[in-house]
Amino acid sequence: EPELIKRLIKRAEIEKRADDTEKVIKNRLEVYNKETVPVLKYYKKSAKIIIVNGIGEIEKINKEIISSLNQN
Repeated sequence: EPELIKRLIKRAEIEKRADDTEKVIKNRLEVYNKETVPVLKYYKKSAKIIIVNGIGEIEKINKEIISSLNQN
């Protein structure tokens, strides 16, 4: 989460987004962990989801996504 917070704060600075404060970002992450993570766990158990690490270069991430989709 620290990497995500850092990226979102930087995006807020670049895009002049006053609504993306560290407090707001942390709240969004809290809601995500409370409401979205259980859904992800459900689909992971049923093998209907592919998890891809989204940190890195876009081309590398894209190749990983395509490779994962081709395997399923």
